[in-house]
Amino acid sequence: MLNELAGLAISPGTLQRAVRVTATRLEVPVNAIRDALVAAPVAHADEISLRVNGNLHRLPVLSTNRLTAYFPQPLPSAQTWGRSPGWVRLVDVVRWRTGA
Repeated sequence: MLNELAGLAISPGTLQRAVRVTATRLEVPVNAIRDALVAAPVAHADEISLRVNGNLHRLPVLSTNRLTAYFPQPLPSAQTWGRSPGWVRLVDVVRWRTGA
């Protein structure tokens, strides 16, 4: 987009480094937002599915009138459905965080 708008080319390495640095710097505030949402007395929960590089993912969303957090997760295969340790439902996150 910068190339189209301003004639500026960015190398893939520069872009990759910018994404990595940004992700590192945002880790603490993103976790704080997620923790505040899970602890909120009232929050809206929703979920959609989407494809990432051709693979189906779930995108649970938790929000209040001031905060929103996304919990992107790849869907497990049919063989590992319900057994995949990396797959956690949003309701399980809320139960774990609240002790419910």
